Amino acid sequence: MPIDTRVKAFISQQVDEGINSVSEVQRQLNVYVKRHLFASQPLPSRLNRRFFPTRHDISNVIFRARVANMQSRIDQDNLQAKIADWQEQNPEDKFFFRPYCESSQSCDDTDDIVLNSDGTGKGLLVV
Repeated sequence: MPIDTRVKAFISQQVDEGINSVSEVQRQLNVYVKRHLFASQPLPSRLNRRFFPTRHDISNVIFRARVANMQSRIDQDNLQAKIADWQEQNPEDKFFFRPYCESSQSCDDTDDIVLNSDGTGKGLLVV
């Protein structure tokens, strides 16, 4: 039985608020189901995975929500976007970001980056 869409939306909301712990999401989800979805109705069985998903199910939904929030599949692109957010939030703070690149490739290239270097390229640097 698939997880209820309201339950998935609640888990995604928790991830957006920075809660990534499966235990904490599960605890919050139990309260949400009892107080909001079935406030005036009899509670479904705790074995009903539609409203009480397993830890593995919750972990999968958390992972999908985190991936959906990413700017890119490349971590250093996500880091660069995060640094831009930090600079906007705290204009008085100073940040320096130098992306990883091989000496034989353009550092502005947005393709997948291969991380096997012989020491001739520029390494990732965040200050």
